[in-house]
Amino acid sequence: MEAIQEHVPVYAGKFRIVQDVTINFSPAADGVRSLISSEKKVTINGELTYQACDKTICYPPDSVPVMWSLRVLRRS
Repeated sequence: MEAIQEHVPVYAGKFRIVQDVTINFSPAADGVRSLISSEKKVTINGELTYQACDKTICYPPDSVPVMWSLRVLRRS
């Protein structure tokens, strides 16, 4: 950061974010069982919070909504 004569390590380039998702089964999970048995879709909603910087400034942290639509399949 030239403005304050400091060097800050930053990443420049493409990246991938990975997050494991688990669906738990319980005696009260009849809705989940029927969803999986009929091979329907599950939607997972979330929020990604990040802070972007360039050569001269770090911008305020920001958030964007994220959503994944997954097709649930039964294993034979």
